[in-house]
Amino acid sequence: SIAPLFAQEVTGSIRGVVLDPSGVAVTQARIAATQLETGLTRATHASGDGSFDLVLLPIGHYRRGAQVPKVPPRRHLA
Repeated sequence: SIAPLFAQEVTGSIRGVVLDPSGVAVTQARIAATQLETGLTRATHASGDGSFDLVLLPIGHYRRGAQVPKVPPRRHLA
């Protein structure tokens, strides 16, 4: 009989949570990862709890970044 063989993984993932300085989740932040060797960029948005998941990334070195949506300033009415 022949034993099954398993292929080596050729992709990776980046998972995390976007938090503000006070520890509150930043929803809808745009997270991007750019592979330095090819310039390939993959992006996603953080979910309601600030979590994100970039999957099926080709193996390589990445530059990561996050952009936070602008929040309109609060106005206090007297």
